[in-house]
Amino acid sequence: TQCISAEDCISTGGCNVSTVGFNTCHSSEVSSLETKSDSSLKQGCEPFITDDKPVKTDSDSAIELYPEGTKCYISCRVGYVLVGSNLRVCLNNGSWSGQGTHCQAQIRPYISCRTPVRVNLPLGQNSTYVKLTKPRSNMDWEKYITSEPAWGKQLQTLLQFGATTVQFTAVSPTSPYIARCNFSIYVKDAEKPQIKHCPDDLEVIQLPHQKKTQVTWIEPLITDNVHVAHIFQSLKPGVLLRKGSHIVNYIAADSSGNIASCQFTIKVTGANEVENEP
Repeated sequence: TQCISAEDCISTGGCNVSTVGFNTCHSSEVSSLETKSDSSLKQGCEPFITDDKPVKTDSDSAIELYPEGTKCYISCRVGYVLVGSNLRVCLNNGSWSGQGTHCQAQIRPYISCRTPVRVNLPLGQNSTYVKLTKPRSNMDWEKYITSEPAWGKQLQTLLQFGATTVQFTAVSPTSPYIARCNFSIYVKDAEKPQIKHCPDDLEVIQLPHQKKTQVTWIEPLITDNVHVAHIFQSLKPGVLLRKGSHIVNYIAADSSGNIASCQFTIKVTGANEVENEP
């Protein structure tokens, strides 16, 4: 049933409602009744009672009873919505058909999301369960609130590292208005990468005819619970080195900027130097 604005006053068969939410009409706009005898009118329907007061028209000579078959069309003012049938008919037993017809205020929904959630991943894990705080709203949570993604209404989920936004939408059953709010979840990674099997210091003998010596080693194993974003190494296996001490560095960083490092020394010594050692 569509409601009609206050400007579109509707003929109501003498049952204008003068309380909050209902339109009121002048008696000249009331639908005409068939001419009845006084005895017939006494057997009709009384005006509606709304808010414990009889419904009145704007006429000084309002009809006290309405004949059988009188039709009352009910509409609502702007800002209200009609609940129930917009038509009630005077029955032969002196009562009006239908029950519970009323104008209900159009409620503007509101919804308010809480502050963002920030959690750290457990050590060695790349995901974690996150619980959300239920938004505040004047609408029924089950009926009139939705979320995107859909799992948002469960108020908990398994999330991986990164930022996630959940949007909640509240609608009203009595108005076309909607309300939205966004809820942000930040899953942080505080664990630095792991560097395993960092090589021990190496000593290499350079032959007399060599100016440089090729040096190789087994590289360390670098892992991270989320993702190894960058690896820096000062020297690579197979490098040609002159005599002397050379420091090799491995530096690993993950997407969160956590850093781990590994360092060892390669000492290149000439054959004559080895022979002259005591």
